[in-house]
Amino acid sequence: MTHLDGLVYARSLFDSSMRYRAAVIHGVATALPDAEKEAALVMLAEHLMPGRAGEVRPILQRELAATMVLRVPLTTASVKDNSSSLIEEPGDGEDRSVWAGLLPLRIVAGEPEPSAETANAPVDYSVLATRNHLNQL
Repeated sequence: MTHLDGLVYARSLFDSSMRYRAAVIHGVATALPDAEKEAALVMLAEHLMPGRAGEVRPILQRELAATMVLRVPLTTASVKDNSSSLIEEPGDGEDRSVWAGLLPLRIVAGEPEPSAETANAPVDYSVLATRNHLNQL
């Protein structure tokens, strides 16, 4: 998984780069037993969309039957964060009249877009709260 945080503009293309954070996870995935699927799906949904599980109907048995949930024990993991990617060396011979620096990038949650079938329904609290939370990061 990689998250792009910005573009690094250097005075040469060779030294231009990206500021990013990345994680690599190694492990052997196994399917979760049927008895544990619903709790895992609710936990994942609540992590991504806090409060949503309480606003929608319960998961149907046919939905659980059609869904595979995988468990991956972390045997090896590595993380890279190159936030110090704006390193310049004095006396490197580069033209100082060419701008160099960082163009930060960020993900911004936009306005909720209703489905055609729910165009007249008010936006649920969980949607607005998640949007507001993401835009504060």
